[in-house]
Formats: sequence, structure tokens, C-alpha cells
Amino acid sequence: MGVRGEVRAVSDSGWFLDNEPFKPLQCVDAHSCPPVEAIRRGHELWRGRIPDHCRALYPTHPWFCYFGYRLYPTLQSAPLFVFQWVFDEAQMTVDNVGKPTSKQQWDYIHGTGERLRRTFQNVT
Repeated sequence: MGVRGEVRAVSDSGWFLDNEPFKPLQCVDAHSCPPVEAIRRGHELWRGRIPDHCRALYPTHPWFCYFGYRLYPTLQSAPLFVFQWVFDEAQMTVDNVGKPTSKQQWDYIHGTGERLRRTFQNVT
């Protein structure tokens, strides 16, 4: 006899975007690589299991499924509560933007915040 369960999930500050960095990065280790490259390398090392529906959507780039906004549309169950700072310090660090001291940095940071907000349009 099968047992049915109810699954719920919380994404706590893990809804990262795969942005182009503000300034180019020298990719010498996972901490200095742009997010997509760091996750691609990590996926190879972790040999993580990617949900089938997401893998089917990104067959040549399965590491995209580590980004919440790309994975979410493929989920078939589990209510999800997303808690994410719009101007997350970790996101800004991996985007190599630093503390804003120029208009270009401010524009980049606010553009990132707007892109992040748009990823929540279809999240219930």
C-alpha cells in the first residue's frame, strides 16, 4: 500500500539570477566565476539530480535547473514560499558589481532588482 505525503518548500535567499557580471571576472575558481559558469562546473562535480521536467526543458544546459526562476515553472507539486531580498548581497557579489559608487553601478543593481521582480510574476 502506497503512502501519500504532502510536500511544501521554502526558497530562502536562493532565487539567484544568471546575470552577466557588471565587470568581467577572471574565472579561476567557483567564487570568481560568473554564476552560470560556477553552477555548470559545480553540476559536473556534484553530479546532482535534476528533475526530469526541467532537464527536458534544458537538455544541453541542465545546470540551468539550479536557478529557481528556471526550475519553478517545471514543478508539478509542492506549494513554494520564496523569500528573496531584491538587492541580495550575495547576488551582487557574484555579479561583481560592488557597493554602488557610480550611476552605472546603481543602474545595474536596480536593473537586477527589476529582473528579479519579473521572475515572480507567475509564482503563486
